[in-house]
Amino acid sequence: MSDVAHGRAQPPSAGAPPSDGLSWRRKLAVPGVLLALDLATKYLAFFALRGGRFLDLGSGLGGNPRPLVAFGYLANDTGSNALVDRAGAGSAGFLILFSACYALIAGAAILLNRRQAPRWARGLSYAAIVSVYAIVAGRLVMASSAPVLYIGPWPLSLIRFAGGLFFGLTFLALTREAGYARIWGLFVAGGLGNFLCILLPPFAVIDFINLPRIPGAANLYFNLADLYVVAFWAALLLWGIIRRITRMAARRRPGDVAQAPPSADIEETEQ
Repeated sequence: MSDVAHGRAQPPSAGAPPSDGLSWRRKLAVPGVLLALDLATKYLAFFALRGGRFLDLGSGLGGNPRPLVAFGYLANDTGSNALVDRAGAGSAGFLILFSACYALIAGAAILLNRRQAPRWARGLSYAAIVSVYAIVAGRLVMASSAPVLYIGPWPLSLIRFAGGLFFGLTFLALTREAGYARIWGLFVAGGLGNFLCILLPPFAVIDFINLPRIPGAANLYFNLADLYVVAFWAALLLWGIIRRITRMAARRRPGDVAQAPPSADIEETEQ
């Protein structure tokens, strides 16, 4: 995960590694705006919609009496929404395991970046961590006996978001491309927005958006931070597809093979 292209001649005066041109100020500009918007809407709902008040939009459109979007107020103690309902008493174990998976991926990214591991090695490492998580979580679900941990909702919320936030900040720090940094900025803004909610009143994640017309989503509330994370995964997938297509096209162009550095596969700090 390094932007250093091995095999390229360095200028004689280059005693230090070349700058990536992306300061933390640039990397955090977009997440900062998104975070401010997320917190503003959450606390608008906190002050305006408490006490069971709702704001419905689109009622009756298309002959459906239910609104298209309903705005309300919900203090989500564990920041897990529907997962707690499904996992029941073992939800704490699942959430901590999920957070640990994020943290392990971030730790692997730091280690592999320092060793300038090739992209395929990084991909295999991340896939191995996710696979172990999926196997362990799957066995717990099949056994219907997730570990019951006696931990309160507030510390559980901290753990719930700490691993994910570490994950997002790690990859945002490692990336050296502006477009890629903006994608990771979505994840950081979402994670930080929900993390700050549990440090500020009401010391729980504020959810206020509901889509009543979607089957199975009548009791599912979310916020802008959640949408940022969904947009992040979609953008990350699209980014990976586009990068793969452009690299395959570049390799097929005449003359590109001779011009490409021997280790082009480990050029960028991007997973």
